[in-house]
Amino acid sequence: MTTSAPTYKINYPQTPFLDEKTKMPTVPWQQWLQNPSVSTLSVGGGATGGSFSGIAITSSTVDSTTIGATTPSSGIFTALKTTQSLSLSYLLVGLTNGGSYVFGNNLVAVLNGSGAITGYTVTMPSTPVDGQINIICTNQPIASFTVNPNGGQTLNGSPGSLAGGQGIGFIFTSNAWYRIY
Repeated sequence: MTTSAPTYKINYPQTPFLDEKTKMPTVPWQQWLQNPSVSTLSVGGGATGGSFSGIAITSSTVDSTTIGATTPSSGIFTALKTTQSLSLSYLLVGLTNGGSYVFGNNLVAVLNGSGAITGYTVTMPSTPVDGQINIICTNQPIASFTVNPNGGQTLNGSPGSLAGGQGIGFIFTSNAWYRIY
């Protein structure tokens, strides 16, 4: 049995990856990294010589609608399937001395306060999906800033402090968070 390699048309943002001023990923790239979309996937060949194409993967699921005489197998695409809804919106969080925040299903936390903050703690979400990116930013300097993993996860790269007007991001994979900026 021979099977041809899948071909993809990936819809990635047509903007620069890094913002020149902030040196951080631009908003279109942050949004795309949270929910990449593949507009078409074509797979051909197989024992029967049949093929299918035109499967739209736009929200981490595969539509198993029959195409011609073929029904795509969802088992092939398990890495693309998610059981959780994530919000690409941000959450404005009140920033106070000694305060804390635990991520829900939002992906961006904007810590907003007034005056320098001596200590603050953020805890990552309890049920992240593989490849999930969470972003934390602040409008005020935080002298002692702790980012904790949640429920058996590990976290690599806790910042220690965070300057006002700055942000950090973490990606989740293999039950661990890794700092990406």
